[in-house]
Amino acid sequence: FVKPVLEPILTDFCTRLTGIRQADVDGALPFPAAVEKLAAWAGEGLFRLSSWSAYDLDQIRRDCFFHGLLTPARIERYIDLQALYGRLKGCGRIPMSAALEREGLAREGRAHRALDDARNTAQLARLMIEPLPIPEGSVERIKRQSRRHYGVPRVQVEQRIMRALGLQ
Repeated sequence: FVKPVLEPILTDFCTRLTGIRQADVDGALPFPAAVEKLAAWAGEGLFRLSSWSAYDLDQIRRDCFFHGLLTPARIERYIDLQALYGRLKGCGRIPMSAALEREGLAREGRAHRALDDARNTAQLARLMIEPLPIPEGSVERIKRQSRRHYGVPRVQVEQRIMRALGLQ
């Protein structure tokens, strides 16, 4: 959680929508520390942050501006999975719940709860990644390039990919 500044007292609407309680945010990190922690977690190299729509990235940008910070470059490396899904499936931008239903997947947890939304997004991301054709030798080439260009050990690249896909 991130400690709110402009509206430090959560509204009933926010609590009903997300399930976040006042106690959850009262002791949370302030935004500058939270965004620094997120950027460190994202790391360097081929890794990309993603979510269902660009709303999360836009919110991070707005909060960085509000706090007088530059949006960390590694957070800007971002994939809007809603847009990607729409392009791959030819259905345009649709809500996550509609995509889950369309794919016959059950929603996990509560809508608008960050971790639950991340798990549901990961379910959809797997469907987008699995059928993509991977040319012969591509995985080995990417591993070599990531080590040479970014100095990230191959094992770390593989672990990040596995984590991003929810396989670890």
